[in-house]
Amino acid sequence: MLTENKFSKYMLYAIGEVVLVVIGILIALQINNWNSERILSSNIYESIEFQPIREKIRKYQSNYQRIKGLEKKLNESIEEREIEISKDGSILELYEYSNLVFSLSYNEKEIDDETDNKIVNYFSNFELIN
Repeated sequence: MLTENKFSKYMLYAIGEVVLVVIGILIALQINNWNSERILSSNIYESIEFQPIREKIRKYQSNYQRIKGLEKKLNESIEEREIEISKDGSILELYEYSNLVFSLSYNEKEIDDETDNKIVNYFSNFELIN
């Protein structure tokens, strides 16, 4: 069409295609909205048969909120404990001990006297904190 200098017919065709696509999208959105309204307005959720499921959903939500609160408190107490331990340097001994035990078990070596002393020192310092 462009080579035959019929630009106006080409533009009319392009605009018509765009309008058809937009109309198709609007129809699909309207159908989707009707379907959503039909599902939300249905009385299935409010029916007597759905009562046990509604109760389980509410119980699940309350349990979830309770566990979420407990997790938050636990994380806060762990952070406070780590701060307390790190003030006197005990946390460094714990990291050294855990790294040493991991490397020994990984390499399958025997625990020597130095390791025994570190373990005793760690636990004696830990008991002093408590």
